[in-house]
Amino acid sequence: MKSRMYWSGISIGLVCLYLVFSIYCISFSMQNSYIGIRGRLQENDWLVQRIYSGGLAEAVDVRVGDKILLIDSLPAAQHQPLSNWLVAEQLEAMTIERNGRLLQVVFPMNGSLDSGFVSLFLLSLGLMLFLVIFYRRQIYTGTSELFYFCIATAAFVLLAVYPSSLGDALSRLVVIAGLSLFPIYGQSYISQGQTAANQHRLMRGLWLIALLHVLFGVSVCIFAMPNVINEYLSVGFIMVLLGIMGMQCTFFMRQKQKRRSSAVQMTKINIPLVTIVCLAPLFFFYGYPKLSTAPYAVLLLFLLLPLFCIFHYLTVQRVLKFRYRLSREMILMLLTAIISLIVFASMELVAFVPAAIVKLYIVILIYTLLPIFDELMFLANGRKQENHSFDIFLAVELERETIATFIHDQVIQDMIHLIRSTEANQAITTKEIQFHLEETIYDLRELCSDIYPLLLKEVGLAQTVKEIILQFEQRFPVSIHFAFDERLVSESAAVNIFILRSIKELINNSILHGQATEITITNYREEQNMVIEVIDNGVFDGKIETNHLHFGLHVIREKITLLAGELEMKSEPTTIRLKIPQALLKGDFP
Repeated sequence: MKSRMYWSGISIGLVCLYLVFSIYCISFSMQNSYIGIRGRLQENDWLVQRIYSGGLAEAVDVRVGDKILLIDSLPAAQHQPLSNWLVAEQLEAMTIERNGRLLQVVFPMNGSLDSGFVSLFLLSLGLMLFLVIFYRRQIYTGTSELFYFCIATAAFVLLAVYPSSLGDALSRLVVIAGLSLFPIYGQSYISQGQTAANQHRLMRGLWLIALLHVLFGVSVCIFAMPNVINEYLSVGFIMVLLGIMGMQCTFFMRQKQKRRSSAVQMTKINIPLVTIVCLAPLFFFYGYPKLSTAPYAVLLLFLLLPLFCIFHYLTVQRVLKFRYRLSREMILMLLTAIISLIVFASMELVAFVPAAIVKLYIVILIYTLLPIFDELMFLANGRKQENHSFDIFLAVELERETIATFIHDQVIQDMIHLIRSTEANQAITTKEIQFHLEETIYDLRELCSDIYPLLLKEVGLAQTVKEIILQFEQRFPVSIHFAFDERLVSESAAVNIFILRSIKELINNSILHGQATEITITNYREEQNMVIEVIDNGVFDGKIETNHLHFGLHVIREKITLLAGELEMKSEPTTIRLKIPQALLKGDFP
């Protein structure tokens, strides 16, 4: 892993490069208006092949099939944007021939920024701000580093799209290079399950394709290339990239199917599929339109969804430091923002595409995004679904937070206090230092015992619970009655550890939160479950059934749901019942 100084330097360099490129793109876009004419070479004649939506050509007398003779008094073949990129842009007037008649067409220039460019610039700026202000602090794995560059690439591509459509060579090269990198990023994310040799060959092939695209682009700017190369760089290379991503999507789904029975899946999002679905409007309504055309500024809005899906995937895989430690309201606002983006983009799209097609597309898009809706709602509600593998994410994070808090607030603070005491008092004795170190060792042993109690393995569950009860009775004015049927003990060490921790947490909850002085703990069989029941005389604010669960009870409910069990709570007297499937007593996990 690189140092924080390294990433600060990278971020500063990216910001400087982005500012320079932004000034260039803004200046170029203000000097030129979007015409929206695509040409094609046919028997040494340049013809109007297509008129794009949102351009000035829609408002003047230009039609598909018109022969382009002159552009600003120069022969059409000498117009660089047309000969290099097959677009008639950066012009004020054009002479065309239609049915043997010569027509002079003048395009009014407004000298202001197009609303499409402003939208793309704001999206790009938002990604860059997210990158340098928030995301760079989340980097601590190779995968999180990769996503850093993925976001940076997306920011530069969004910024370059509009001037690229105006025939600007530099912006077109940025778009070609940036889009060619996305299959490389995708391959890096789905590399699990492949041999190192196969992965290396695939990555070399993808890098070769990206390099060829850039070389073709540079060659077009310098030399007169065959028209087939110009056609390929116009739209054809996007077809190739979509084909590659389609194969990656197929491989990802097969890989996911193989892992379903053997490994825990932290999220069900199919990122390649979401990406292809979000790219589909750009392909069918802009690249190769057959039924309708739409401005690319509208279609690019959908491409923000795959970026968020990747961010969510990396978060739940614990690749980032960010752990969705947000309030319920913030998570619901995030979900609202995603849905609003889909609604706004659809409302814009329906102005150019038949409503029936848009409705069908939205159904497909929402279906592919259902996993992320489900998981965000799950985070917001804090409720569990039986055997929902996403539960592990919350359960693990809650325990990690407890351990981190204990180490930070107790062990580290004790060490800092010892260091400062030593600095302030040079006469501190070795015995005093030894005393502080022994206290710290004791605290760490307590933590280790809580994580994995060795006593459980040596003397069994019932005796270990008795030892814990004795410790509680020595520390607090409480009487704990314990009646435990040792025949109802699981053969699984993991389940017994869970039972032990749960009993310890429930006792702690009764004493600290309910001020209980008497606690009764029993276990018994009920239908197909083993029930652990904890009853106390504590008093809680309001009914315990309706109270918001504090940290410990929340973790218990998280884990017992993973075991296909149930947590029941009721008041008067305060009773908590853990219902664990009897099959687990024999070590048969659900």
